[in-house]
Amino acid sequence: MIKKTNTKKIKQKETSQAVVVKPIQLPVSTEPITVKIAWSSIFWASFLFVLDIFIWSYLFFRVFEIYNNYFLNRPVHIVLPLQQQKHKKNVVATIGNEEISLDEVKIFVAEVPQLAEVPFEQVYPNILEMMINDKIISNGAKRYNIPEDPQIKKMIKMASDQIVAQAYLAKEMENALTEADIRAAYEEEVKNFKPEEEIHARHILVLTEKQAQDILIQLKAGADFGLLADQKSIDKNAPQGDLGYFTREMMIPEFAEAVFSMKKGELSGPVKTAYGWHIIQVEDRRPTQPPAFEQVREQMQRIAVEKKVPEILAQERARQKVKIIRPTLVETPPEPAQEIQQEPAQE
Repeated sequence: MIKKTNTKKIKQKETSQAVVVKPIQLPVSTEPITVKIAWSSIFWASFLFVLDIFIWSYLFFRVFEIYNNYFLNRPVHIVLPLQQQKHKKNVVATIGNEEISLDEVKIFVAEVPQLAEVPFEQVYPNILEMMINDKIISNGAKRYNIPEDPQIKKMIKMASDQIVAQAYLAKEMENALTEADIRAAYEEEVKNFKPEEEIHARHILVLTEKQAQDILIQLKAGADFGLLADQKSIDKNAPQGDLGYFTREMMIPEFAEAVFSMKKGELSGPVKTAYGWHIIQVEDRRPTQPPAFEQVREQMQRIAVEKKVPEILAQERARQKVKIIRPTLVETPPEPAQEIQQEPAQE
């Protein structure tokens, strides 16, 4: 369908005056300057309000934290500044301007073999007190100028030399001691090993001879030894009465004399010892065997070190050209004077 045009309107346009074309104008904001200033003021006011809330919240929680710590006795962890942490990190005591750190206490404990199996928390108070006392006495000695005494200096020098010597030997041993040396020490120990007889036995321990006799009757009637041991024996360290393998020297004389006179599978009568009355059953007899290498490796390493030390000392003597001027302080007694017998003059 063809759209009709309005001829009347077209004629009017043709007869109208010329159209005036206005220059293109870019859009310009008509917002007054005062509006911009108002929005800026609102923004900064809001920012300062939020910052104010944050500051007062921090102060409130900080005061609350301190209140809990000092008045309610609740543990509060306050993180120290980084510099202060480095200075105070492990300090556990101070003597004047001197400090004792937790690491120093741990090192002291580690150097005492007897304390190896004791929990550190248990020995800590006593060790710390001892270290404080040592430091107090040491500081007190300075008032009398004791550290400058020539004899004390000589003793300190000797102790220092011994410590350095031990450290040097340990360092040399790292390079000199080999796995072959440790194996050789083990092989030598095995070669010199003398087997003993050992017995595997079980027992039931009771307080009276009558109880032992009753148990013996039940065993001979076919009762299970292990079950009776769990029910009747007062030795609760031996489940089912099992004592494992042992040598004669490991048992008290009365028990050892009885058990080592028995045969494999034999059941004893009541045996009296200081602990009570025993019923014994021998499970096995055999000669002892040397322990496996891995079981005694540390012990063999100590033996190998003891053998290696003389070699290191000999090498150092040769290298440093040691010469002993006076090997002993025992003076050689003078030889007895010999009487000269003169022959009688011949007439």
